[in-house]
Amino acid sequence: MSSGIPYEHSAHLYDLMYVRRDYTTTGEEIHAIARELLPEAEDLLDVGCGTGRHLETLGSWYRGEGLDINPMMLEQTHARCPHIPLHENDMRTFELDRTYDVVTCLFSAIGHVETAEAMRRSIERMVAHLRSPGLLIVEPWFTPESFWDGHLAANFQTESETKLAWMYRQYREGLMAVLDIHYLVGGEGQPEYIRERQDLGLFTPAEMADAFTAAGLEAEYRESSAWNRGLYVGKRD
Repeated sequence: MSSGIPYEHSAHLYDLMYVRRDYTTTGEEIHAIARELLPEAEDLLDVGCGTGRHLETLGSWYRGEGLDINPMMLEQTHARCPHIPLHENDMRTFELDRTYDVVTCLFSAIGHVETAEAMRRSIERMVAHLRSPGLLIVEPWFTPESFWDGHLAANFQTESETKLAWMYRQYREGLMAVLDIHYLVGGEGQPEYIRERQDLGLFTPAEMADAFTAAGLEAEYRESSAWNRGLYVGKRD
């Protein structure tokens, strides 16, 4: 099993890994959905906010706040968005003293809770922090059917001064996706080697939809070219 803190040893590499990701386009799609379903929305909580790239983009339209279990991620978010309130907390159990128009959980962060029961608790916690009306948007991880069992992933980032290669062969353990990741980082001095395991739960579409229903929302699944695994959207009236 993993430590329970995603990217515990590689948080400082996260932005290098996803330097090519188009956060502008993904953020614009989140805004378009919110504008369609809740045009009066003014504030937003991003659960599993990572290094704050989505908050940075969504800050063009909303007063944002971020929540993440990894303090090193939050340090980077604070450097990027120094005026945004941040909360170091676990999405499975968090309890803040306020509610929001929109709550998001993006870039498949929901998978890191590992089990279907923990996913249901996480969705319940997110819905508990919605106003009425309010909007919840969650990007899922792979389903058991769509997961590429045995796939070898090899990635390289050579565009910046610091060079990064990371490789893993992903495999299933029951309803868990296991990524045993090997990083090689080159900057000043000798290259650095880091090894880290990520465990992510494989949730079925029915399990995702049922988690929304149990929390009092009807889930709508939307396919998306910007969000490769689509988005689950639920509105509280």
